[in-house]
Amino acid sequence: MDEDSVLSAMPEDHKQNLKRQRGGAKAAVTRLMTQITTAMNCNQPKEVEMKLAALDEAVVRFSEVHDMYHKTLEDDDDLDASKGYLTSVLRDVQDFQHTALSWLDEFKPSVEDLNVDVPNFQEEISMLSVNQLTTQLQDLNELRQREKEEFSRLISQQEEHLRAEFKLQLQHAQCEMDEMKDLLKLKDAEVEESRRKVELELMSKDTSTPVSGNPSLNFRSSLSTVNETSLCQLLELSKQQYQSNIDSMHLPPVDIIKFDGEPLKYWQFMRLFSSVIDKETVPDQEKLTRLHQYTVGQARDAISHCLYNPNSSQGYAEAMAILKRRFGNPYAISQAWVDKVLNYKDIKDNKQLQSFADILCSCRDTLKAMKCEDELNGGRTLLQIVEKLPEDIKKRWLTVNYEIVKSGRLPKLDDVVSLVESEAAKRADPIFGNLLSSISRNSPASSKLSTKSSLDKKRQTFATESTAKESTTSSASKPAFRFKCPKCAEGHFLNQCQAFRALSVPERLIFVQRKQLCLNCFMRGHRSAVCTRSWVCKVPGCGKKHNSWLHSAIVTSNNNSNQSTSRATDEEPVTDSPQAIQAHATRRCNETSQRKIALPILPVVVSDRHNRFSMNVFALLDNGSNGTFASKKLVHALKLESRKVNIKLNTMETKNLNVVTLAVDLRVEDAQRKNSYLMKGVLCRDHLNISLDNLVTQQEINPTYLLRETHVVVNPANPMQFLLALGGHSMDQ
Repeated sequence: MDEDSVLSAMPEDHKQNLKRQRGGAKAAVTRLMTQITTAMNCNQPKEVEMKLAALDEAVVRFSEVHDMYHKTLEDDDDLDASKGYLTSVLRDVQDFQHTALSWLDEFKPSVEDLNVDVPNFQEEISMLSVNQLTTQLQDLNELRQREKEEFSRLISQQEEHLRAEFKLQLQHAQCEMDEMKDLLKLKDAEVEESRRKVELELMSKDTSTPVSGNPSLNFRSSLSTVNETSLCQLLELSKQQYQSNIDSMHLPPVDIIKFDGEPLKYWQFMRLFSSVIDKETVPDQEKLTRLHQYTVGQARDAISHCLYNPNSSQGYAEAMAILKRRFGNPYAISQAWVDKVLNYKDIKDNKQLQSFADILCSCRDTLKAMKCEDELNGGRTLLQIVEKLPEDIKKRWLTVNYEIVKSGRLPKLDDVVSLVESEAAKRADPIFGNLLSSISRNSPASSKLSTKSSLDKKRQTFATESTAKESTTSSASKPAFRFKCPKCAEGHFLNQCQAFRALSVPERLIFVQRKQLCLNCFMRGHRSAVCTRSWVCKVPGCGKKHNSWLHSAIVTSNNNSNQSTSRATDEEPVTDSPQAIQAHATRRCNETSQRKIALPILPVVVSDRHNRFSMNVFALLDNGSNGTFASKKLVHALKLESRKVNIKLNTMETKNLNVVTLAVDLRVEDAQRKNSYLMKGVLCRDHLNISLDNLVTQQEINPTYLLRETHVVVNPANPMQFLLALGGHSMDQ
């Protein structure tokens, strides 16, 4: 019997048994992935590495059992479902392996930075079982619950203490009031005795003039009024103090950040800790315990030994001194702020401008508090800060700087911060804030181009028509990336990394192999031969399972042929297009006549917009095209900065063909360099298939009456190539 007949004759129980075995193997894979996740959360790299090795064996076991079960199936739907199930499981495993390996790469440098004996600690932690970890978590939760109960008890005790203290204050005030009353009675008795003596003296002298009024009564009245006023003020102050204490106790607890040794967070942490915990009424032992609780990483390691000091006051003072000496050094903090400000990325939208303004304010206030504001007051430093701002704000800064220098002083960080704060507040307006939403729209060059393009008439072309549109993507439409780029650690995939694209194709291949990435999907944990992604190379005629960004290097390593395809891929990946793009050079010929058809081809000098590099080339003045094209050879020779654009190309063979190409800005001058024009948005092509046989010579011009005074300047010692086609294009002199 052949194998198919044997498999078809297998009982149904055997299939179910294989299916259960496959489920058990899948459960083992899932269990290992869960254990790896737990180890990652507990910062156990060695455990992760061991479990990853076990995961590879479990995946092999799962694949073997799945193949055995797959061979027992006969129905096409069951076969497709089984195949899809395998692909789904392997894809999830590959994604998980990539995440775990990336976590290991990120964990290793952080451990080295801590400069502690982590391997021994990890070996001890790796000895713990899952049950022990669960027990520790339960103990931790119970400890937290006890801390909450203890905190509530302390709050209650403090309330009782305040109530008792307030009662004592009231009793003391009552005693003072009684003493004042007794004093008043004594004064009244003295006044009454004095009055009687005066009356007796008057009667003895037999004076007929009556006594008008009693001056002692006015004195008693004023004294009574003063004492009552002081007592009322004392009672009111006591009441306010008591109410303030009660309100403070009912406020929600302050969430203090945990200090990890970052110099930028030192002052913020100390301010919160001092206002909440570092009080005279709190015991030093409690302060030291809380200080240890609210520190992590290097900061906690630096003060852990202070807990063992038998004198809690000395231990707390030593811990605070260590934190200030290690992490509160004014120079280290000021340098960290300077680095944060100067390393901030260039500002491209209003949100980044507001964020930069907040950072500058925090930096200024912190440096002022430490008396180190001169760190950012230097001219070079202020220049680096202003260079990050949009173009329109840079122009405003020129005006502000001119007024400051004119007043007789030098600009300072406060001046820059004031300008940035003002501009950020203007652009935060909910109605008009988005009028200047991007640098590209704010730049005068783009405004000038848009104005000119709106005034130009639309050209009807017969040969070539192109419409370019910048390939921009709004921040709202960007996807949320799951992985970090292995090249620059930013939030995008490797094939979207500009730093990776800037490498040559062999350098890309070396980088991918050094990082142990899949040659197809650029993810870790598997090879391209077993990659579950359905991607293939997009280079025409290839279709193999490798990434288009590595095509030429892989093809060259396998076969040294097909070099033209390699050069094309070295520049940029081949984009999907409905058909190949063709450009033709057309020349009318008469079979019986050998007359030459002269085209307007002239020698010009082309340079970059800053005139750093220049090159003599031939240019065709093509009035039948509304676009200007330059060869990539010219772009590379002048080292021009390019940007990716989408164009719609209309030729004699195609209409509205979407093409992805590059656009550059360059400067064109005549051969005598008397006239110069800046051309923006010049489109790049691999090469321009236009023959120089149509170039007119001086001998051909001389016999013509209208052109006999024209001089064609061609330098025979410097042979030139046809590298530029000038169509209807907006030019700036």
